[in-house]
Amino acid sequence: MKQLVKNLWLALIVLQLASCEKDNSGSQPFPEVNTLDITNVSSEGATFNAEIKMRGQSPIERYGFVWSAIEHLDTTIMDKVILSDNMESGKFSATISSTLKEGETYAVYAFAKTGEYAVFGKSIQFKSLGSKGPVVTSFSPETGSWGDTITIRGKNFSYVGYENTVKLGTIQALVTSASDTLLTIRVPEKLIEDKVNLSVSIFGNTSIAPNMFNYLVPEITKIEPLNGSFGDTITISGNNFTNDIRYNKVFFGDVSAIITSLSNKEIKVIVPGALNQTLSSIKLESTGHQLVYGTQFRLDAPVVESYNPASATKPNQEIIITGKNFNPATQYNTVFIDGYQASITDATDTTLKIILPDEAIPFYQISRFANLSVSLSIADQNITATDSLPIAWHSTWTRKKDFPGAGRYKGIAFTSNGKGYYGTGISNVLNDYTYYSDFWEYDPTTDSWTRKTDVPGNPRAGAVSFIINNQGYVGTGSDHMYSSSQNEDTNHFKDFYRYDATTDSWTRIADFAGIGRHSAAAFSYNDMGYVGTGYWGNDKPDGAWQVADDMWRYDPVNNNWTEIGKFPRATNSAIGINDGNSGYIYDTDSLFVYTESEWGKLNAPVLQSWDNIGFSLNGNLYFGMGSTNSALIWEYNPISGTATKRPIDPEDGRLSASVFVIDGKAYIVGGTNGSQTKNDVWEFDPTLPAE
Repeated sequence: MKQLVKNLWLALIVLQLASCEKDNSGSQPFPEVNTLDITNVSSEGATFNAEIKMRGQSPIERYGFVWSAIEHLDTTIMDKVILSDNMESGKFSATISSTLKEGETYAVYAFAKTGEYAVFGKSIQFKSLGSKGPVVTSFSPETGSWGDTITIRGKNFSYVGYENTVKLGTIQALVTSASDTLLTIRVPEKLIEDKVNLSVSIFGNTSIAPNMFNYLVPEITKIEPLNGSFGDTITISGNNFTNDIRYNKVFFGDVSAIITSLSNKEIKVIVPGALNQTLSSIKLESTGHQLVYGTQFRLDAPVVESYNPASATKPNQEIIITGKNFNPATQYNTVFIDGYQASITDATDTTLKIILPDEAIPFYQISRFANLSVSLSIADQNITATDSLPIAWHSTWTRKKDFPGAGRYKGIAFTSNGKGYYGTGISNVLNDYTYYSDFWEYDPTTDSWTRKTDVPGNPRAGAVSFIINNQGYVGTGSDHMYSSSQNEDTNHFKDFYRYDATTDSWTRIADFAGIGRHSAAAFSYNDMGYVGTGYWGNDKPDGAWQVADDMWRYDPVNNNWTEIGKFPRATNSAIGINDGNSGYIYDTDSLFVYTESEWGKLNAPVLQSWDNIGFSLNGNLYFGMGSTNSALIWEYNPISGTATKRPIDPEDGRLSASVFVIDGKAYIVGGTNGSQTKNDVWEFDPTLPAE
């Protein structure tokens, strides 16, 4: 509308320019007007005067004056008075009693308008002495809320909207249109009082409306639903809301919510993602009023329904948790797996994409099979999922069911017919040593132990064992390993036995032909058994241990023992290994290979430890888990000479353990860490992990 008025008056200016060409014959189509001197200038206004010098060929429909403090004919910023009575004489006047500012110099233009044309006279300037104020006679409606349009009726208003200062109470309203008799305003955003005066001021002159304006206070009648989740739409119903979204704010507690639609009676908002508490008051700030609904909003608790994949199978695996009432903003969700915080990479209201925390697989080389608890913390709600997250991580080391017998170390172990056998050994509780002769069978297919016939003879520890033609051989050892009164006759055994797994029976064979001993080394090679080294008697006078370097071979066909020479050093810390092609002995820092009564030394890792374990798998030799390297074993390839560490969790390290091999896997049983005698069982598979 403003642009339309502006265009109209610009057209009038054009016609004024056209009227500069006089037509004295009186036959021109448009009239001609002169602005005359201003008269009756006083503090109450002034009289504007003009004459029609020529009427033209068309009847004059309107005439009057426009004026401004700027001598520039732009009617969009000028005040005006428009007359439309039946003008009979050639002269006309208008008494202006408002919109004249004291001391201001004004330029006044007379104008006349026909149906097609409008012309202006030249400007006349005068200095104002002031004028009367505006007069408000009424306004409507007399009640409303912010954003409503109020029409004010009266006189002496200014056509220049900004020259009319309209207030509701002490708050100024925006004038949206103006004439000398009508003003329209928009109810301001904020009112201090609900019932206020309406006033119009022009240049310090003020008129107060006879009636007061009654502000319609917004009210909330209902909110539904009063529970929900992030991103849900909540409807606030009530009365007298403003329909301008800029001047409404909704809060859940102290968190601002997004308004999606509104009318005078309804506001729709989204439950904010930043909401951080289960219960929160819903507050509406509208047009200077703050409304708080009586019943609090309750945030629905998160629910976990499923996992994809259904179980974790590797470290740092991506898991998608599916459920409901999650926060779509990633940063407002917290997920704990087995009590450890997981990284969340993406979130929706029904899914959380997480990365399995490192602690779920605390040691990469150790398998883990467990059901991990899953808990969520969203807002101030902490829930634990009904269903746990299974984890099945297959790695190099896998803990199996514990050995059901007493925990022990320095026992014997061997393999027969796809099953493992373990027995004898010693335990120590507060320096009270117990020796064992019990004997057990392990079935890897069922991960179960079965007790078998005890090893004959005295309970013992530090005995040796080897396997020939699927039968186990057990002998030597001691029942006073740590006694100061040890001697070779009463405390160090020479008896030897063969075990038949198919009948669970023991047969005594020829006694060991060497001196009785414990902690010897043994292996089988070319269907013969080999036993040598070890501890065999009292300490020497100089404090050195009595250790052996002799080596003996057992022939199961002839049931006899033959001495085959000396091992390269005397020791009671050696272990024997057979890879199917050769016999090996590892002793604290060196690896020796036996072929045809000859010992050769290989360039293997130096452990500087004793009471190790040793075994062979897939052409590689394994040794370690001894006194100083108790948390790992070494994988050694005797052909290439390369060595690789195979660590286990340091807390599971030990010395004096026993080991048997079944189907490409080794099973380590028992041992001690110096303060605790163990009965746990670990499966070692060098082919894992596959990734």
